[in-house]
Amino acid sequence: MGFNKRGKLKEKKKQAFLTDEELDKIIKTATIPRDYLLLNFLRYTGMRVGEVVQIRKKDIHFKDRLIIIGPKITKTKRERHRVIAKPLFKLLKRYCDMIGDEDSVLFPITIQRVWQIVKDHTNKAKINKPVHPHTFRHSLGTYTYKKTGDIKKVAHVLGHRSLASSDIYTHLTDEDGKKIEDELWD
Repeated sequence: MGFNKRGKLKEKKKQAFLTDEELDKIIKTATIPRDYLLLNFLRYTGMRVGEVVQIRKKDIHFKDRLIIIGPKITKTKRERHRVIAKPLFKLLKRYCDMIGDEDSVLFPITIQRVWQIVKDHTNKAKINKPVHPHTFRHSLGTYTYKKTGDIKKVAHVLGHRSLASSDIYTHLTDEDGKKIEDELWD
């Protein structure tokens, strides 16, 4: 939270996110292997688009199931490790086997092209909400929170130092509220 120009406390805006079904619909529209992997990569890593376009083959450590995001490309200028999710592992391994040497960029495209790919596939999937690459990050944060109920796990998955940074992913629906109330009073 911060303050607006009038000195009043302003709330952090809850960010848009995609459901698993919406993510599946978007990804299923991708017929080009690079686009298919890119959309899955965004979904399962929750990495920022500026990081994604700079990841090199040598940053992927299959033996340890890790992606090492170097300090030169992270927003915070500190190295971050991201575990490769099981659904992404085989796709990523196959793709890395097809591309060049260890210094090759995984996705040799611009940030603007990633935005366009996301927009094109969102339109093909007929998802009627604003979706951009960062929406995939918000979706992973929200998914993690809904699955675990633990804000610390959200912070870990997204590489946040502060739990306050992770709070925007704690979307609760009316249905969630009903479940919570039922659990409290049963």
